[in-house]
Amino acid sequence: MKIKFNWGFGIAAFIGLFIVFISTLVYKCSQHEVDLVSANYYDLEIQYQNQINKMNNSAALGQQVLISSVNDQVVFQFPEKFKGSKLEGRITFFKPDKSAYDFEVPLQLNEELSQSLSSKEMASGRWNVKVNYKDGQQEYFTEEKINLN
Repeated sequence: MKIKFNWGFGIAAFIGLFIVFISTLVYKCSQHEVDLVSANYYDLEIQYQNQINKMNNSAALGQQVLISSVNDQVVFQFPEKFKGSKLEGRITFFKPDKSAYDFEVPLQLNEELSQSLSSKEMASGRWNVKVNYKDGQQEYFTEEKINLN
């Protein structure tokens, strides 16, 4: 018995292949890991006005926190305005493509208002660095994107 190719067989074969394709696509998509920027993004969105106020306070300084990557070190240099002030805060390193690499460190400035962190153990690529700090009177926020090799 020889099977002849006709339009009915062609349409049935196309529909069958389409179903296999869609089923494979759904399976692959369900196995893909999705990293959210934050697990509590809704709460953060409600509190975003505080973030805007911190950014405005930072802009009013005139001089921003300088963040640079030099010789396997990430260096933070704070404005001279804070000389003699006791700054408190946190530095957050956010890796957009892999949330497992995200981490925070406390702000620990030396006498020159700078802080250095080793980048040897950090994954290469793009990092978003967020600095939240306060001088006792006002809160400030600075964010910068850096690339590590």
